[in-house]
Amino acid sequence: MLAYKALHRLRANLKAALLLLFLMLGCLAPGAEARSIAKAIRFAPGDRITINVFGHTDLSGDFLVDGAGSISLPLVGAISIGGLTVQESEQEIVRRLSDGYVRQPAVSVRINELTPIYVVGDVKTPGSYPYRYGASVLSAIALAGGVAVTEQMQPDFLLADERLRTLESTRRALIIRRARLEAQRDGAGAFEVPNLLAAQKDDNQIASVVASERELLDVQMQLLNKEVDLLRQQKPRLEGAIEAVQGQIRAESKQLELSQARLREYKTLQGKGLGIISTGIELEREQARNEGNLSRFEAEIRRLELGLGEIDIKVQDAHNLFTRRVMAELQDTRAKLQEIEATLPTARGIRDLKLLVTGGVAGINAERPRLSIAIVRSRGNEATTLNATEATLLEPGDVVEVRKILPGQQIPIARGETGNEPARTTSFGSRTPITEPDIQ
Repeated sequence: MLAYKALHRLRANLKAALLLLFLMLGCLAPGAEARSIAKAIRFAPGDRITINVFGHTDLSGDFLVDGAGSISLPLVGAISIGGLTVQESEQEIVRRLSDGYVRQPAVSVRINELTPIYVVGDVKTPGSYPYRYGASVLSAIALAGGVAVTEQMQPDFLLADERLRTLESTRRALIIRRARLEAQRDGAGAFEVPNLLAAQKDDNQIASVVASERELLDVQMQLLNKEVDLLRQQKPRLEGAIEAVQGQIRAESKQLELSQARLREYKTLQGKGLGIISTGIELEREQARNEGNLSRFEAEIRRLELGLGEIDIKVQDAHNLFTRRVMAELQDTRAKLQEIEATLPTARGIRDLKLLVTGGVAGINAERPRLSIAIVRSRGNEATTLNATEATLLEPGDVVEVRKILPGQQIPIARGETGNEPARTTSFGSRTPITEPDIQ
């Protein structure tokens, strides 16, 4: 009898020692910090846990917390652990096993997988994500890919941004063209970058436009000068022809004087009865030929002088035509510039508004959108909507709803079953909340 009692005490002491060792290993396995965090976790439907009943492998294994917050243990049946911590769950299982199933049971509960968190709303990838100890709203948003650009609005923003860029580029080009045309109007052979763009003259686009307009100025002036030179080159030829005709006139005038002198001498002889009628007629014909040649030469000079005048007129017409084209283009350029300058403020406003609506586009330096964050947290069969900031810590099963607040939009109000305070808002990326959160 004494031997039996001693053996019984030895078995009890051995079992107690093994239980202590088992509990120590269970505490050290996940790490002291993780264990301390896990102590605050309360089980909810969807959690997966591992239960070890020392010496009873048939009662050990992985279990899923069902929708009622219970697990189904062999022999024992359903055990409700919903809302309990790890330690409380161990105590509850020990209590149930001790009720006629296992004598002095040693139970260890380990968390395998907690109910995931859910991120919905204005994020890039809404969905469920595994819960991690110490997870916050900001880390949940990061898991969901960050704040989303509104898909429907992104093409509208890109179009508005492209339109604004096109208008600004066209405006700069028109300002430079206006400077070039004004220089051509004034007869200048060059122009400088306008004061409006002086600060940007080193910009590659502006430098390219200036170089293009200067090249155009040079080409147009060269064409005008070439046309004028071709016209003026005809003047020396005409002037030479006039001088040659004048020489012929002088020679013909001298010949006419001789013909007239001979005719007077012949008439004197004829008055004395010494002349021949045919000779007199011939002399008169020669005088008439000389006079006719003089008239023809004088007509040729008038024609050549008229040609000189026409050249001057053509030169002036070339300048006038060039000036008219320049003035017409200058007027058109000024009209387009006024139209663009009147349109630019509206285009900037539309672009900025669409940028705010989309919440900013990657690569564009824009203000970060304001966010309204609410957490839907289940407690048993009840769900409560809580106001939060990005620094708010999450619990397993939390549903995080992220909404962007558009310009001019009123801040959404999140009201829970237990409170009436409005939802808080914060700027994405800021660790400092605008107001103190309802939960931490």
